[in-house]
Amino acid sequence: MYNSITNVVYVGGEYGDCLLAIDGPTSQKIARIPTGSGVRDICFNPAGNKLYSANQSSQNVTVIDGATNQVITNVPLGCYPAAFCYNAHDDRVYCASNSSGDVAVIDCAGDSVVVTVLAGNGSRALCYNQTDNKVYCANELQDDVTVIDGATNQVVATVRTGACPIASATIRPTTEYTRRTTIAAT
Repeated sequence: MYNSITNVVYVGGEYGDCLLAIDGPTSQKIARIPTGSGVRDICFNPAGNKLYSANQSSQNVTVIDGATNQVITNVPLGCYPAAFCYNAHDDRVYCASNSSGDVAVIDCAGDSVVVTVLAGNGSRALCYNQTDNKVYCANELQDDVTVIDGATNQVVATVRTGACPIASATIRPTTEYTRRTTIAAT
């Protein structure tokens, strides 16, 4: 994950129980940041200069100050948090929990869960559509995508995809591409 404010790249690993911070200009490791176990995804909140680490094995999210690379807090979540997206319009982070089939909505001001939205079996990937203020959750074991309204955090649609959707794509208006590949469609 790239922090555009500090020009630092963050890398996590499922077995490392940490994030490594790599300085952009020098390509040198500048910090080892402890997280929970089983890091599955990282999300950057540019409004608050914070990073969020989904820790699947410890079933929580570690919140990190992007300026100091220090842990702010750990947010307890459901079973196996696996994917993130950031809603800049409402300053919220969405975290899909693979085993519990829900999406936790984290308010970035207080770094706490404000609501949990039932999505579907095998919630595996998230994508935020800033034009329509909607969050899309790919549900691998249910062969569909749940659409969540970003303003109300209510499910507004379910789209059948077939064939185990496990990834999503986000194109930001600045043409910056965010990794996730594509949602399988049939």
